[in-house]
Amino acid sequence: MTSLQTIGVIGAGTMGSGIAQACAVVGLSVTMIDVDEAAVARGRNAVSSSLDRLVKKEKLSGADKEAALNCIDGTTPCCSCSCQAISRVALMWAGVSHGKPMM
Repeated sequence: MTSLQTIGVIGAGTMGSGIAQACAVVGLSVTMIDVDEAAVARGRNAVSSSLDRLVKKEKLSGADKEAALNCIDGTTPCCSCSCQAISRVALMWAGVSHGKPMM
């Protein structure tokens, strides 16, 4: 059986960033994809803020927070590296609203 090590998350909003965080905290590599770089940055910031709260509550160490953040890469559908990033994932997870165009 092949182990799952890399996932893709379409959407960097509340649901997508939460999925990315949950996977990154356990050490999975995550490629988070959203419509533009600003959306990807907001998703990373949301994960960082959420992890900060876990560190403050002493449920996660600062080193574990940094390790989780290092597991998350972000891209856009129009980025030339997005096709390469998507080709490496073992599982793609959609965390977007239906009817919201990605391109």
